[in-house]
Amino acid sequence: ADRAYSLSYGVTLPGTRLSLGTSVKLVESSLDASRASALTADAGGLWRAGSWSAGAGVRNAFGRMDLGSSSDPLPFVAYGAASWAPRPEWLAVAEVDLPRQDSLVAALGLERSRRVAYGVTAAARAGWRSERADAVGMAGVSFGFGVSWKSLDADFSWMPGGLLGDVMQYSVKARF
Repeated sequence: ADRAYSLSYGVTLPGTRLSLGTSVKLVESSLDASRASALTADAGGLWRAGSWSAGAGVRNAFGRMDLGSSSDPLPFVAYGAASWAPRPEWLAVAEVDLPRQDSLVAALGLERSRRVAYGVTAAARAGWRSERADAVGMAGVSFGFGVSWKSLDADFSWMPGGLLGDVMQYSVKARF
């Protein structure tokens, strides 16, 4: 099992289209009877202009996990991404990740959201990542959905995991 708890803050620079943000995270992992945790941080910037946006940043800037007799750094990733929202309910995204010890990863995604009740928005998502192209069957494809109400979000995603089985992720977020 893997868990991550984060506290994030972002700000738009006055008079600009640029926003900056950071997250401090506590990452926990358990495998059989072994357990580990590490503190790390993410940071990034976002530029917006009309229906376009672009961003860049780093994930897991520092930290090591000591799980059993093994000690490894958290997976540092530098990334860049762009998105286009031709209409408020559609979003298309492209991202490039450069992990510290791996090859370049490309990703594409599409989201369709719709207001389903007063204050409630639902979204369906589909994506593809080049690093998962060797998974048996669906070759890098993922699907997900989410529901938002006021300042609360709940999201779920599924992707094939190859020989180890499917990967299901969920999150619950609160903004204040």
